[in-house]
Amino acid sequence: MANNRIPSGPNTPGSQQTPTQQGIKIFIQRDYSEGTAVKFQTRFPPELEDRVNRQTFEYTMERLNEHFEMAETADCSTYCEGCLACLTAYFIYICTETHYEKVINI
Repeated sequence: MANNRIPSGPNTPGSQQTPTQQGIKIFIQRDYSEGTAVKFQTRFPPELEDRVNRQTFEYTMERLNEHFEMAETADCSTYCEGCLACLTAYFIYICTETHYEKVINI
């Protein structure tokens, strides 16, 4: 006897997905008001209205911006790192991460 089972699932032709099942992409714009440093706008996108709490989004964006600001700070150690990189023809980065990568990968 033949298998008369009807296929089902999210990728089945003709199947309908609800908006909560579909993946959405939200692009957060960069904020260039203070220069070209990595900073994102904290303006709440309307696409997230029923998905994320507004305060949670703003807190997350502020923390992300603080994280990038820390990564881009320059002090004596980052200048020494740059000089050492030049002296070794940047081969030092085979063995170690940059200050920026260390902060971002936390």
